[in-house]
Amino acid sequence: MKHLLSFKFLLLCLASPLLGLQSLMAADDGHVYVYRNGSLDFIALKDSVDSVALESDKTMLTIYSKAHAKLYAAPRSEIDSLTFSYAAPKADLLDVVFHSDGTAEDVSPMGMTVEAVVPDGQYVNTYKSAVYDRYVARFDEFLGQKPSTYYKINYEDNSDFQSRLADGHTIETLVMASYADSIIQSESKPFCSTQGGGTGFTTLFEDTLGRRKAFTFIPNVSTTGSGNYRETMSNLPIVSGKYYHLVGVWDKEAGMAYLYINGQLCARQSAPGNLVFPASGSRWFCIGGDPGGSSAEMGWAGDVVLARVYDKPLSAGDVKAVWQSVKELQDQSSPLVEDVDYLSGMPVKEGGTSDIEGRGYRTGDRVALIGIDMSKSYLVRLKVNAAGDTATFAIPSGFASGSYRLTLRRGGQAQDLGICRYDVVKTMPKAPVVCFHRGFWDTPGSAQNSRASLRRAIARRGFSSEIDVWLTTDDSLMVNHDGRLNGVTIQTSSYDQVKGLKLNNGEYIPMLRDMLEILKTSDHTQLVVEIKTHSSTARTVEAANKAQALIAQMGLSKMVQYCSFNLAACRALKAGDSTAMVEYINGDKTPQELHDMGLEMDYGYWVYRSHPTWISEAHNLGLKVVAWTMNSRALIIEMAKANADILASDNPVETMKVCDYFRRHQDD
Repeated sequence: MKHLLSFKFLLLCLASPLLGLQSLMAADDGHVYVYRNGSLDFIALKDSVDSVALESDKTMLTIYSKAHAKLYAAPRSEIDSLTFSYAAPKADLLDVVFHSDGTAEDVSPMGMTVEAVVPDGQYVNTYKSAVYDRYVARFDEFLGQKPSTYYKINYEDNSDFQSRLADGHTIETLVMASYADSIIQSESKPFCSTQGGGTGFTTLFEDTLGRRKAFTFIPNVSTTGSGNYRETMSNLPIVSGKYYHLVGVWDKEAGMAYLYINGQLCARQSAPGNLVFPASGSRWFCIGGDPGGSSAEMGWAGDVVLARVYDKPLSAGDVKAVWQSVKELQDQSSPLVEDVDYLSGMPVKEGGTSDIEGRGYRTGDRVALIGIDMSKSYLVRLKVNAAGDTATFAIPSGFASGSYRLTLRRGGQAQDLGICRYDVVKTMPKAPVVCFHRGFWDTPGSAQNSRASLRRAIARRGFSSEIDVWLTTDDSLMVNHDGRLNGVTIQTSSYDQVKGLKLNNGEYIPMLRDMLEILKTSDHTQLVVEIKTHSSTARTVEAANKAQALIAQMGLSKMVQYCSFNLAACRALKAGDSTAMVEYINGDKTPQELHDMGLEMDYGYWVYRSHPTWISEAHNLGLKVVAWTMNSRALIIEMAKANADILASDNPVETMKVCDYFRRHQDD
């Protein structure tokens, strides 16, 4: 039996003893809140509610929607109150707001300084979200690697901030991960302060136990003074391109840690004791990574919308309320285009074109490009490809190099797309090619230097795929990057001692011969064989000679390049085959010295930064230039623009995207 009360009538009679409920109509904020057994249990927009029913002989309270669907039901005896206002918690330790120029500020009472750490002449990419009605920070990084851009909030000398964090706290963020079809075997941290202690969020995309794509809240607490990360990990998979509202609560009094995702409690963990702070020099919150001393590490790829810290453990009801404010925005808004992406910092030619990826572009769409310094602005018309996932526009006459805010315009509607830097050039740099560093390993079922990693590099038609070679005591050529695998040192062991060692994808460690058999299936991808530095120069040279002899025996000399940190090994390889491409990778020889030895230049990107003329000098001498190992988008673009011939990367999908841009725009 139902006793229905219309919602409008309920507004007038909720204070009645009949229901035993309380009304706070004077402070009506447009929502209805139900408190049950001492905590907030239900929230809804008031306009979405049609009626309240006392059912089952008035023992159950049920709330119905305008469509007469059941929104909520609970025993009447457990309901404390139904109210129309709620004192939502405010982030009183940190509340970061991003701005249109890539800067950010803390609007909490603490008023902490938020420093944007960026390369010279660049900005953190922010854009005005049509869904969340605020500027959002976007990080174009390689998940888990050292980030090129991030925000830093230093609390090293703020004893008040530290003491309030130490007596129990809550951190909140709203994030979106952006990754391709790969699983990165690393941690990536969107909002964190956990170098040797502290608190924050991490994402475990794959760990040694096989756990994948899990958000984790990791306060470091201890009852003895020795730090202990309390991994409060959810089992909720992380889907690329989807937003997640994360709340981590450390309740010191209860000795517990809680992780809420999208308002739901997803994990809880015993966490007794005192908060252990990060190591000196790392006592700062990072947005876009994790502190690693003076710089950041474990970079985030994707969006960060919110970054907040509260001076108390929020209750389940509090969490539900802050999530509700996010959910309502998600439910009520939809962007004009989604999955927007572009390559910031790329060269363009006047009269040429540039691209913006995304879903939902329409014929007739235009983009306004407004200079960050407001000195230049342009309005361009978009040409949408047949698939509707890429829009191209012509570079206007007189277009100047610089950073521009992009705004999509469609009739009377507009959507902020973010900040993009363009460098106007007269001649487009030559398109580089991609070397899959240790193979295509950052993908499910693969591993570094595995058979699968080489097969997948060939399938993706990479220019080359790199492996690392060691020589055992009985002269077997084994493939692995590190000198030790599962506790066994390869060069001091026999083949029988290493043949049963497994990689983290379950494969047995391969021999060089195994990789060469796979190479025979390739009509495009070459193999780069790095000769590892052994215990002596003589042994390193012996490994080089034996590898080269096997490659020649199998008829694959034209499909193989060589590299080594050991100069003697490089010279021995060149002496063994004068036509072989042999790359020296130690970074301490000039282009002229390499030319005189018949070697190519294969240096870390930081070497080219320190010697900015070396690439052009090498090209003038007829040398090939290889740069390694660029994993973030910014570094990949930097070395491509510097005219490196081959880009070695652990992030080959992103690198191929950059190289493809150069190819497509050669004729602009």
